[in-house]
Amino acid sequence: MRRAIKKLTIIILFLGFNSCGYQFVQTPSKSVSLSFVENDEYGLFTTTLIEKIGASGLYAYKNSNADYLLDVKLTGVSHEVIGYRKDLEKDFTKRENIIADEGRLNLVATVELIDLKNNETVLGPFKVSSSQDYDYVDENSLQDLTFINSSGIRQTVLSFSLGQLESEESARSAAFRPAFHKLAEKIVDVISIE
Repeated sequence: MRRAIKKLTIIILFLGFNSCGYQFVQTPSKSVSLSFVENDEYGLFTTTLIEKIGASGLYAYKNSNADYLLDVKLTGVSHEVIGYRKDLEKDFTKRENIIADEGRLNLVATVELIDLKNNETVLGPFKVSSSQDYDYVDENSLQDLTFINSSGIRQTVLSFSLGQLESEESARSAAFRPAFHKLAEKIVDVISIE
């Protein structure tokens, strides 16, 4: 008898919550679609931005029939040298010339949020930027890329570096992912104000 009463109570509560529109998990009331980000060559930033929109809980992401369109263009990608060190001789004494060993990737995006029902701009266009620092070794320096092991054989250090010693090109490429994440987070933060 007690079990029947418990089951009946649970059913009544469940129906009561549903009939008044109560939801146990809040779903976003607004939806947004994203056109493919202009100048995003491989789609990595577009994918990252979609993930951040979905994780925010503020908007539901839809491919079509959304309330808003988020129009994003990558308008600036630049690299700058921000760190130097003195070059070493074969006997590891410092030389007078310096070489670059640290860089910064700078990204700028132009963002616009468009209400698709009224076909009018709600936010923007505005610029959002992010940057990511990265270290690298001189790929033309034998001392930076190799060492003499205990057997007297020259061996590359890159296999032991666990990604800490990268050529400039590899380090630049690796910097895009965290820079894209930062940029996507900033964009979602700004459109959440709307």
